[in-house]
Amino acid sequence: WGGFQVRIYELAHPVPRARVVGRAVPAGTVAADIAWRVAHDPQAETVVQGVLAPEGEPGPAGTERIVDEGPTHLAVAVDAARAAHLVVADTHYPGWRAWLDGVEVPIARADVAYRAVRVPPGAHGVVMAYDPLPHRKGTLSMLVGLALLCGLVALRRRAGGVAELDAHVFR
Repeated sequence: WGGFQVRIYELAHPVPRARVVGRAVPAGTVAADIAWRVAHDPQAETVVQGVLAPEGEPGPAGTERIVDEGPTHLAVAVDAARAAHLVVADTHYPGWRAWLDGVEVPIARADVAYRAVRVPPGAHGVVMAYDPLPHRKGTLSMLVGLALLCGLVALRRRAGGVAELDAHVFR
């Protein structure tokens, strides 16, 4: 390949896309969190930033099943044996929102780069959707601008301005 070296690495123990984890510890610095993550079982524990994360018992705390997914959404059915965190191995990024059984809940940064939500014991549905604020502001601005434009056209027509303009332009 023209002098280029290619290295391919295989993860010996990859984590699943979604998992229900029983123990969460509060985050520290990024370096400390990475060191902690390497030393602990990702199926049993998670390090969480951004949400008060009471410690629990280490180990899997339930089951999860991805019900629906797309580039801007993820729906997961969770059955938690006890209070836990659903950790999703997708990038944590501003604009992601989450709902637990239809009620919006905060998303925490887990394991340095992933998303997590607290789940109480029992069966629940968790939906995560990407809905960034700039997109919502842009849509609102477009609708307001369109309404103003329609209002100006209506006023112009009522005043007879369009007929006069047509007569002047197409003479």
